[in-house]
Amino acid sequence: MAKNELNDKIEELNWDFDGKKMIKDLDFDSFSESLDFLNEVASIVEDIGVHPKVHISTDGIKLTLPASGQINKDHVNLAEGIDDL
Repeated sequence: MAKNELNDKIEELNWDFDGKKMIKDLDFDSFSESLDFLNEVASIVEDIGVHPKVHISTDGIKLTLPASGQINKDHVNLAEGIDDL
């Protein structure tokens, strides 16, 4: 995926982008709801093979892509999969 195409895809996503990392903050009513969602994310992560940095709290999750390195098409595909949950 060309850099321009990658940037266009990132702009279409419901994630914050600081030029280097994509960040998504998700709010949940309970810690167990956060864990349930994270387990769904884990299934997508294993299929795609890239892993987000995860911060979980009592009422939400913060996901950061990439956990290290540069954003690539796999990170965008993971973000799209997470948005579809």
